[in-house]
Amino acid sequence: MLRLVFCRVIGLLCCVMPLTLVGGTTGAIDFGLRTQIWPFMWANGREIKDVSGLNNHQKLQWNVAEKNLGIYKAMGAKWNIVIVRHKLDASVDWARLEKIIKKHKQAGLFVMFRLIEDPRVYDNLASDSDPGWGYNQKYYAWVHSLAMRFQADVKYYMIGNEVDHDLGHNLPKYKKTIVDYSQYAKLVRTARKAIKGVSPDLKVVDCGVSSFTLGLAVASKLKKEDNVFSAYQFWDKFKYDRLSAFGGLPWLVKMLGRENIKRRIRFAKDTYSDCKVFDAIQLHHYFSPDSLPQIMDWIKSNLSAAGCHTEIIATEIGYRVPFKKGKTWDGRSRNVADWEKYEPDEHAASLVKDFTILLENNVKHLLYWQARFHNDRSPTATLFHSDGDVNNFEVWPAGLAYKVFVKKIGNKAYKKEAILNKRELHEASFSSDVRLVIVWAEDEPVLLNGKDLLGVDAVFGMYGNKIEFSGKRQIKIGNKPVYLEWPVKPSVAN
Repeated sequence: MLRLVFCRVIGLLCCVMPLTLVGGTTGAIDFGLRTQIWPFMWANGREIKDVSGLNNHQKLQWNVAEKNLGIYKAMGAKWNIVIVRHKLDASVDWARLEKIIKKHKQAGLFVMFRLIEDPRVYDNLASDSDPGWGYNQKYYAWVHSLAMRFQADVKYYMIGNEVDHDLGHNLPKYKKTIVDYSQYAKLVRTARKAIKGVSPDLKVVDCGVSSFTLGLAVASKLKKEDNVFSAYQFWDKFKYDRLSAFGGLPWLVKMLGRENIKRRIRFAKDTYSDCKVFDAIQLHHYFSPDSLPQIMDWIKSNLSAAGCHTEIIATEIGYRVPFKKGKTWDGRSRNVADWEKYEPDEHAASLVKDFTILLENNVKHLLYWQARFHNDRSPTATLFHSDGDVNNFEVWPAGLAYKVFVKKIGNKAYKKEAILNKRELHEASFSSDVRLVIVWAEDEPVLLNGKDLLGVDAVFGMYGNKIEFSGKRQIKIGNKPVYLEWPVKPSVAN
């Protein structure tokens, strides 16, 4: 198995920015990192001491998790998601959860809660809403107790996770569990009543429609409004060429005709149509950045049709490694990572492009998942590898690209304007004391000459490496993002 390490960082330097430990400042850009299968993730009672079959990694202990929080901060992150699992009796392990919040605060990170419901709660929803507690009194009590206890520290409360897909994947032991939006809507309204009853400033967030569902939803729209070939052109961009398991045109037509896929797309549409019950909508995206503009347009058009301009937060931005059949960490037969086909530069470029496009779409909270996994069989590629501390850990190329991007953006504001003004390029402009343009070629490489680069002070690659001009002050821009910097606002090129 390939274990690629880009560099080993000793005393990693980072861009230190002011922290707001209660969910971010209005208008500020906050980058986050999150890791799977941590004691900090599973905040539902018993501390996980060990999980078998994790490729001989160290045990999942508190000291390892604490050290990784320090690495998050060193890489420029400001926040993390902590999962809290619902118990039907509404009990909470307060000591454990308070310890988790304390450790994040000590590391300079704020927390968003993801509240994972026990699927049996859907069997006990009242037919009519009670004015005091909604559709399930014990679930209401559980959510209300969390909001009361942590209202000073946690501002965002995500209700469930990818409920459009299959709730069974949220369980420690998988069991297929399908829920319609009408059922989920009752749970959301119960949670909202509990949370807003504590403070109107606390934010209720949807479950986050799965990335796969969003891709199929856009393809379905294109098939209906244009033709099947237009749908497949989008799907081909969405899936990457390397993910051949997501097949060709016949495969896509077959998928769009399946009742389960139609149900998932309806769930997504119903979520955005019901937007007034949410203070923020999650984005989950693990596929090609080339498809992200159309996905964002689809989400925003559905929100707009319902009369909403709801905040969108990117809570799961990741990169899928090519996969093969195998066993997951918990023993299930699933698609697992085929690391021999992993392309580190493509991973890094995908991260920079995703984040850039999201900032262009006014997304201010952006989290990469997963930053560190204790299982090399996961098909979601990580940014660093360490059971150590901030002074001694291994950064993968995409991890370095993340750190550089966060530092380059800093407190800069996105400006909707074209500096280079070339159709063949994707460019995004940001400014504060320094004008920054992030640029890459949409197709074939583009040569920038002296006129294009008038006033450019420096050019950097996505790893922060300085790129020198050629003798004629020219630079070729390919499909890997490049940073152009001006010391002052430049004149717009003709």
